[in-house]
Amino acid sequence: MKSPKLWLRAEQVQKIRKTALELLRRVHYVGGVVPVDRAAHELGASIRYAPYDGELAGMLIRNGSESIIAVNSAHHKNRQRFTIAHECGHLCLHSDNLYVDKNFFVLNRDDRSSNADDIKEIEANQFAAELLMPFPNIFRDLRSSKIDLEDEQQISNVAKLYGVSVQAMTYRVANLFMIQRVERPK
Repeated sequence: MKSPKLWLRAEQVQKIRKTALELLRRVHYVGGVVPVDRAAHELGASIRYAPYDGELAGMLIRNGSESIIAVNSAHHKNRQRFTIAHECGHLCLHSDNLYVDKNFFVLNRDDRSSNADDIKEIEANQFAAELLMPFPNIFRDLRSSKIDLEDEQQISNVAKLYGVSVQAMTYRVANLFMIQRVERPK
């Protein structure tokens, strides 16, 4: 039997959005493709690329005060960027729970990360979306357009502006403008 899907409360999404926007402010982001590597470095993490077998996209390794984001070099650049943003989410949101055996912990990003059955993975995915496709910027860029989620070329054009996959942008637009009540950025 499959686990039930978990959802974030609106208050939690707002908290995650605020945290991501603060990180974007710290890296002086103004628009376009988010410098996700700079965001990771701002959080004190170094990034290492290596090929991994299977669907392992990456992992966060913490040893004392050192944080390493390991990214699958065999994956598409857009997926690598999402993995880095996802691991930044763990750094920002879950730092109080990252230590196991007192000084070493590894968080893997694999297929389980998108199953919607682990709240920390859902939060890290939400953070990645908020970081890579910031709500105020997406809202500004799309507010005058009529977005057709079935028009892959239209979604692809917007996805390229942010350096994300068509799938990620489709999901983001659907969540922000079609499924949820639209809120205006502050």
